[in-house]
Amino acid sequence: MKDIKEEKFFIMPGAFNRYMKRIYICTFIAFSLVLIIQVLPAWGQSGSISGRVIDTLGSPLEGIRVEVVNLSETIEKETYTDSQGNYQVADLSEGNYKVYFDPYEYNLAHGTDYLDEYFNNKRSSGLADLVYVQAGKETTGINARLEVGGRISGKVTDSTGRALKDIRVIAFDSDYVRAGSAFTDSNGNYVIRGLYSGEYRLRFNPELYNATNGANYLDVIEEWYSKKKSFVEADPVIVNVEEEISGINASLKLVASRLAGQNRILTSVEVSKDTFTTAQAVVLA
Repeated sequence: MKDIKEEKFFIMPGAFNRYMKRIYICTFIAFSLVLIIQVLPAWGQSGSISGRVIDTLGSPLEGIRVEVVNLSETIEKETYTDSQGNYQVADLSEGNYKVYFDPYEYNLAHGTDYLDEYFNNKRSSGLADLVYVQAGKETTGINARLEVGGRISGKVTDSTGRALKDIRVIAFDSDYVRAGSAFTDSNGNYVIRGLYSGEYRLRFNPELYNATNGANYLDVIEEWYSKKKSFVEADPVIVNVEEEISGINASLKLVASRLAGQNRILTSVEVSKDTFTTAQAVVLA
């Protein structure tokens, strides 16, 4: 029987380094493949945000505008709730978004006073909870329960007592932020809907009226409530949710004007019921 000689094998330092290098490369390739397999399904795909909008009684609200904006404001998408109050905003790239629930059009169509809000029951964009969207995924449960706000109503006439249409009435909060607005109808009436509880100052802006009534050579002068010249001087109107503050009227000063090329030049002639008539104003041309 032959003696079995024990043989020893030695790996030279250079060979060992090459051997370990191969192991590292194979491990890296395997890890990369696993990562690619996990990422590829979402590569190039967009995400979405969905939810439901209801009132305080739990009833669905159809036709509420839902706006989704990313933090850099480079992506802005909108949609409307369906008959069940459901909505979905699709084709969103991965990232954080703010979701805004806007009942303005709904209020006009239905005569309601629902308050707007940001997710999650926040009054302003700066306070809004961020909603994260992952590529290839749907972020669900971004819901809203809209509460009923207050309203301000009144009538706008000129200094002769004639009702004025297309006067824009704007309500500013105590920080001089526009909180709501409305245009007067053919009877001079207006309603500003969906206001939070607080103090508001009203501006009666006749820009549209003056632009569309130039043939009469008569303009009305802007004012703040009540008969004030600025926001600082304006009388505050206190509003509570689910209440209407009515009788916030304005009688705008009427002045004669004449045309000079494309520009209207106001004269200092103030028109009143007793001193000036529309027929006389036309002669000023």
